Amino acid sequence: MSTSLTDVKLSKRLGGLLDFLVKMAKDMLEKFGEFDPVGMVVTEEGKVISVDSTFMRPGEVVKGLTGNQLVRMVEDGIRKIKSETRLDCAIILHDVTLRSQDGSMEPKDALMGHLEERNKIACLVIIEYEIKNGHFKITSAYSNPTEYHLILD
Repeated sequence: MSTSLTDVKLSKRLGGLLDFLVKMAKDMLEKFGEFDPVGMVVTEEGKVISVDSTFMRPGEVVKGLTGNQLVRMVEDGIRKIKSETRLDCAIILHDVTLRSQDGSMEPKDALMGHLEERNKIACLVIIEYEIKNGHFKITSAYSNPTEYHLILD
């Protein structure tokens, strides 16, 4: 059951990470028309670490991979950090195209986020958007509960 994103009780810390990444996505989509998957974690000590598809291969240019492969690379980076320290929060945000299963609706652009905070929330966030005249505009935002898989011990 979907819930409006405004009704979801995100902590200040997790909400701040989401706001930061949505602003980053907005800037990238307006300037370049694309947004590669990116993640952020907050360690138990309060350290914030950004994770992108090059995290596991610093200095390497990542080209020709699918969106799913790039998301997996971000997940692998988060798992590497988790193997070294306990995580309190994790988020991955990426660009997707939503399509109806039966093809009856026009495809919609959206940002999809997987958000987790230890002992508080695990949810999937969908932020539908459109770019008109070069400007990013959110048209709908909702959330669904999901299972923890990024910060499990």
